Amino acid sequence: ILFRTKFRNDWLFQHFLNKGFVLFPGSLKQAKYEYILIHLVDTLPLAVKLKRKTGARIIYDCQEYFQGQYMNSPPMLRSWVREAEQRGMGEIDIVLSTTNVMLQKLKLEFVGPRAFIRVRNLPPLSKAKSRDSVEDNLKLVWHGLTIVPDNARRIHIILQSLANCNTPVQLYLQGNITEDNKRKLNEWLVRLNIIDKVFVLPPVSPDNIVNSLLQYDIGIAGELAAEDNQRLTSSNKMFEFIVAGLVPIVPDLPGLAESIQELGVGILYEQGNFIQLARIIDDLNLHRNKLAEYKQASRNVAENNLCWEEDYNQVWKTMLLWNQEN
Repeated sequence: ILFRTKFRNDWLFQHFLNKGFVLFPGSLKQAKYEYILIHLVDTLPLAVKLKRKTGARIIYDCQEYFQGQYMNSPPMLRSWVREAEQRGMGEIDIVLSTTNVMLQKLKLEFVGPRAFIRVRNLPPLSKAKSRDSVEDNLKLVWHGLTIVPDNARRIHIILQSLANCNTPVQLYLQGNITEDNKRKLNEWLVRLNIIDKVFVLPPVSPDNIVNSLLQYDIGIAGELAAEDNQRLTSSNKMFEFIVAGLVPIVPDLPGLAESIQELGVGILYEQGNFIQLARIIDDLNLHRNKLAEYKQASRNVAENNLCWEEDYNQVWKTMLLWNQEN
């Protein structure tokens, strides 16, 4: 840990941490697991060693496209990702991912897994109903772990769209924000003359996210495809917007567009095109019947299609089939 702190290098820290888990004499390496479920590329080598010791199968819940995510990282980190995947891909039994477009990419690169299954990141359903829009101001919400005006989440695109709206709107940003980012955000608000239209709220716990969104009309995202990870994955917030009964308005990235088109909810806009985004918001504001139809579509889809148990049922079936084979 001292080495990691001094040199700001996570690679060796993770490497030795994984080594320690595998070599540690105790119940971990002696237990007879049936399945090992992992989420991060860092833990692939660890999972492979445990598989060889215990005979368990590996389920790799690949939440990110790591080669894309670390494309612009230091060479040592990129090489660690490649090495970890090369060590582990032949030993993985089931690959899970949140989108079909990402699964197609992984099928080309991962030779060995017997099953590739999409399991979306779905929040628990809320028993409360989202609001019926009766106020003049249309309420937009963006939420995330941290509020950074100009990072990969591109909140500044949403801010620029707000400045180009011709109808009364309010934007609520929900998340942690540093003093430096408060200053940057305020600079954007002053420059765009929307300081009276944007409100910053503290984050809520993951279990309460959906309920915290019920008071809004539109859930909005501003991502740009800076690298393949952002193109191929889907945002948790999109499903949280749907389950909360909001209208999700998201950029037309393949991973996001896949679910919007499949489920028939929400609206796509050309990534980065804040003028088009503003026109979509204005249209919903002027035609509240259309807004209500979109919101009802989200409620219907949430109740009938977005169920973690339904998505994961494919995984249970695969596991049961293998157990019967044995």
